Amino acid sequence: MKSDLQCNHPDLETLAAVIACSPIVVAKPARILPAGYDAVDIAILDWIVNESGRRRRGYSRAMS
Repeated sequence: MKSDLQCNHPDLETLAAVIACSPIVVAKPARILPAGYDAVDIAILDWIVNESGRRRRGYSRAMS
């Protein structure tokens, strides 16, 4: 006797139809930074975060 998982194999067309009819709602992403920040500001902040991570990893290697 086969289990339900073994017998229930929908084809791609069935999956596409079900997904197309699904009420999928995607919320707008919340702003992390206040309004008025430009792409340059965000790039600078990303650089600072990346550099601090690199320095922290380098510091932990030097301490070992």
